[in-house]
Amino acid sequence: MIKSHGNKLICRIDVTGFVSIQVALLGMFLALHGVIVHYASITVERAKAVHAVWMPEAKQDDAAIIAVTMDGQIYFDTQRMLSAGQLRNQLQQRNWTGKRLFIKADARTRYRNVKEVLEQVRLAGIEKVSFLTGR
Repeated sequence: MIKSHGNKLICRIDVTGFVSIQVALLGMFLALHGVIVHYASITVERAKAVHAVWMPEAKQDDAAIIAVTMDGQIYFDTQRMLSAGQLRNQLQQRNWTGKRLFIKADARTRYRNVKEVLEQVRLAGIEKVSFLTGR
């Protein structure tokens, strides 16, 4: 004979739906985490351009990006350079000659900071330089 509980309340919360949604969100976050970390290098407020051209090659793993911050600090990828001369040495060591280099400069930085970086890039023998801007 089967025992019936009658009208007794069941005091239990079924959290399997909640847990499955959390696991799905965690999976999506971990999948995007590699993409976010790659693009989360040095953040600058880029200058606005009216006729900007989409450059998807700047988001590739092997793209060399130099960032110039508002206060004139120079970053090659995520590594802070102590001087523009150190930047030239890094570029020569990595042998970037013939490859495209991307510069993203903060819109509020002084022109001389960007000019100094560009001079060192040219002295390192790199001719293909693109500036990353915003819209």
